[in-house]
Amino acid sequence: MRSQMPYTLGEFLAELTRLLSPIADDFAESEANTIAEHLLQFSYSDLRRNRSMNIERTILEKAQAILTERLTGKPLAYVLGKTFFYSKEFILSSETLIPRPDTEHLIEAILKNEPTDPRLILELGTGSGIIPEILTSERESWHLISVDLCEDTIKTAKLNCCSDRIQLIVSDCFNGIVAENQIDCIISNPPYIPQDVVENELDSSVREYEPHRALAGGADGLDFYRYLADTAKNFLVPGGRIYLEIGYDQGESVPAILSTHGAEQISVIRDYGNRDRVVTAVFP
Repeated sequence: MRSQMPYTLGEFLAELTRLLSPIADDFAESEANTIAEHLLQFSYSDLRRNRSMNIERTILEKAQAILTERLTGKPLAYVLGKTFFYSKEFILSSETLIPRPDTEHLIEAILKNEPTDPRLILELGTGSGIIPEILTSERESWHLISVDLCEDTIKTAKLNCCSDRIQLIVSDCFNGIVAENQIDCIISNPPYIPQDVVENELDSSVREYEPHRALAGGADGLDFYRYLADTAKNFLVPGGRIYLEIGYDQGESVPAILSTHGAEQISVIRDYGNRDRVVTAVFP
């Protein structure tokens, strides 16, 4: 960024966009806005209203540090240590995936199909804690237990989960859960990408920075679904339901696995791009 002063906010945004273009391409302007909002503690509308204001040198220095790190290829959400999802701000760490819009379909399916009555819900794979935090904020009578294998992931989730109706546990899947036949529904956005794809085909910004254990689902991407189909009924109440995010090409394989293990009322929900995205099923 140029050294001479002053910089107006409008000039600052234009320069950020120009410098981000080689790494962010069509998202350069959006990322520039995000950086400015972060540094100035502004909303998007604040940016629009204050384009003629002068930017202090300390802000420029911080912006340069962010820009330098971003240009290495590190995703902006990791550079800033936070991201927005479902209109909420969430803290991220290197041990948590960056939330994707796809997961909104999983959350919406749960909110739509589960009664508002008190529910005990178990999530496998806490990540940054976005799902339990959103569900408990939307449903005042629901209680969430969420487990993750990584202790550092749970530490990050604790920074995001504000409700006392959320219990976060370090556990390898069901190993730390004692509530057999007491869970009303089980939910998960599991690792579902084939191992070879994770290692060789994903964009470098994902492959080099996001935790592989949260991405890779075995040779065919289906390992976790097999485990869940075989084990979930031991923890669900009779007639309990599961909600699973899936890969766009798993709309037939995951239901087949669930059906083989006795699941009923299996349905596939598509995302806004008309791709298979969520599977729900009942274990009688």
